[in-house]
Amino acid sequence: MLSGPIFILIGIGLFTFNQINNENELLERLKNGNQNKIIEYETENGKYTTMKTIKMSVDSVWLYENQFEIEKYSQIGRITSENNYSSDTTKISVTNLIKCLEKGKIKAIYRSK
Repeated sequence: MLSGPIFILIGIGLFTFNQINNENELLERLKNGNQNKIIEYETENGKYTTMKTIKMSVDSVWLYENQFEIEKYSQIGRITSENNYSSDTTKISVTNLIKCLEKGKIKAIYRSK
């Protein structure tokens, strides 16, 4: 009789644990080797694009933003060409990046080729 609610609580706990681990893993990827990282993320209008890190300090990250967006995350590889990044530098606080991570807006962080 109690086994149903217990399994639901265990499932919720495992899901929450996995989400926290995923966020921590993405943040560690960003911190390790602060340059030449690609950040894939969902924009405010629900499309997807990338940013490329060029410098990181304790409280800020400097980036080149991709000039293109794409409708489906599964097709983000189509816009990751080096030629697609702006030459203008954007500065973002680490706090804002963490908020985006917590909201699930950042989809992946990996080393640039």
